[in-house]
Amino acid sequence: MLEPFKAYLNARFTETQGQVSGTRLFQEIHERGYRGSRQVVRKHLAALRACTAEPVQADIPSPARSPHGSCDPAKPSPKAKTGGC
Repeated sequence: MLEPFKAYLNARFTETQGQVSGTRLFQEIHERGYRGSRQVVRKHLAALRACTAEPVQADIPSPARSPHGSCDPAKPSPKAKTGGC
């Protein structure tokens, strides 16, 4: 149910450098037609912050720097082998 909104969430996460609340993003996508739960949105944002989110089929730029370092889900980082980002 979240899939059509992931590109939007990723873009908003990128433009705010991860400094956006899950509640705000939930409200934004809810206004755009999302009918799923807040928990699903929170889990996706947690994956973005942890650099474990699956790549989205859209041309979305990666955050230049996330609070946990640089992360591009399409390119595993050297630390990905150890579980970090």
